[in-house]
Amino acid sequence: MMSAAPTLSARVDAALYALERTTTTDHHTQAVNWLKKLASQAAASADYASALHTATPDAPLATTPETNFKRALETWFYLGQLAAMPRLLADRPWTPTPPTPDTSITGALRTATTMIESATKFGADPTMDISIKTDKESIELHIHSYKVPAPHRRTLLAIYARILNTHPTESPFDRGRTQLEATSTYGPYKVKIWTLLEGKDRTK
Repeated sequence: MMSAAPTLSARVDAALYALERTTTTDHHTQAVNWLKKLASQAAASADYASALHTATPDAPLATTPETNFKRALETWFYLGQLAAMPRLLADRPWTPTPPTPDTSITGALRTATTMIESATKFGADPTMDISIKTDKESIELHIHSYKVPAPHRRTLLAIYARILNTHPTESPFDRGRTQLEATSTYGPYKVKIWTLLEGKDRTK
């Protein structure tokens, strides 16, 4: 069933592209942008489900792939309905009033917690060991490698990269290891999420 994910995702993306081309008002533009964000979230859930499904079986994560793929299917179905019936977008407000940025250490910790909660909703394993380091301008999340297989850390970091609307990158670190990271901004904060990979875990 998960093998159908790329096809379903592509069909939704095509429907949203067609909808975007017919958009004539600012209100509809806001609506389409919101739908595209939902599509990205669904794709992240499906990617994570697929990665866990093909990885080494892990009892605590046994139900996670099915749960995440079901969430992706439900979201794609919802998006398909809205794309097929644009009139359903007419009366909904799509741009909530943004909160006043809280550029403080407390605000950074609160933002980091929000990111972790968001990642969990997208299927991230909440039991993974992540340390948080913050100051008034930045947030750093370190995904520890101790007892956590590299594929799980890769998929977790990929989810955070989706939240940050960026892509993970690899760079040399030391002793044959590489650093896998995603950097961007989230609200008023600069964010860096990273983990270390041994030589055998590096991208070929």
